[in-house]
Formats: sequence, structure tokens, C-alpha cells
Amino acid sequence: MNVGVAGIVLSWASAVLVEGPWALTALPMIFLIHRGLSTSRQANDVLVQAIVTKIVESPKFEEFITDTRPSSGPSAPSGG
Repeated sequence: MNVGVAGIVLSWASAVLVEGPWALTALPMIFLIHRGLSTSRQANDVLVQAIVTKIVESPKFEEFITDTRPSSGPSAPSGG
């Protein structure tokens, strides 16, 4: 994805200076950015599945679950 972003920036900068075929170089860069984002989403899905099925344990996720889970005891002592 970084290659696509760098390429599109360079190609658009070149297109400003030299019109014509340089503008066509943006199309492959847009394709690379799209592929990078798609791959990133797929990797994120795999990671989420691994955490949810407890194949991998994330300390931050466990801390979040512990903090958001309601406590089983009384939240405030009763005054009598």
C-alpha cells in the first residue's frame, strides 16, 4: 500500500509538471492502493478470528473485556 501511495503522489506531481502520459501512471498506483487496503482488511479479519477463538490472546483485548464486564458484587455498599 505504501508503494501505491508514494507512486500516486509522484505520478500526480509529475502530471502537474509534464502533462500527458504521466497521468496514466496513476491508474496502476490506484490499483496497488486498492490491493493493499484489501489485503489489510483480510489480515485484520484473520487476526480478529484468532483472538475471538482464543488461538491468540491479546492482553489489551483481555483488559478491555475485564473492564467492560459488569462486576458480580454490589457496586456500592448499602447504608443500612
